[in-house]
Amino acid sequence: MANSAILVPPQGSIQIGATQTASTSSSIVFSSGITSSYSRYYFIFTDVAQTTSTPALVFLLNADTGSNYYYNILQFASTSNAAQNNGEFLLQYGNMGSAGTAHLSGIVELILPTSSDAYKMVSSKTFLRNGTTYQTVENSGFYNNASAITSITFEMTSSTIANGTFSMFGLI
Repeated sequence: MANSAILVPPQGSIQIGATQTASTSSSIVFSSGITSSYSRYYFIFTDVAQTTSTPALVFLLNADTGSNYYYNILQFASTSNAAQNNGEFLLQYGNMGSAGTAHLSGIVELILPTSSDAYKMVSSKTFLRNGTTYQTVENSGFYNNASAITSITFEMTSSTIANGTFSMFGLI
């Protein structure tokens, strides 16, 4: 994707763990490396494609050691204000488009995920290319929970992730 070149974490960031590559994956999970050593985390994903034509990519935050993502995230964007009661942070609006022709790249910033403060700030910028159609979406919001984040998951609202790469970076 042409816009992938601008998807770099800030200077001084350190890559944490290996880059994960999706191949017909139900989800991509980062469950280790989220510690108080870093005040900000950046998740970069490139050339993400879906296996069917209807899903959207979401970013899920988990505050326990299980798979419970049920805390409020309030998200704001120029086109929508939406309370996400199931812990999802939508990374683009509407469907990605046709399977095989749509590719999504972006960056997500998560601020102070291990703090005991009530709100953890989240922001994202995504670039979607579907054939000759392009969409750029910027979101920001907060995770309304005082518990520390223990894992991060990327998944489609339906379908699976056909391909794409996902990396996590930390900034002190």
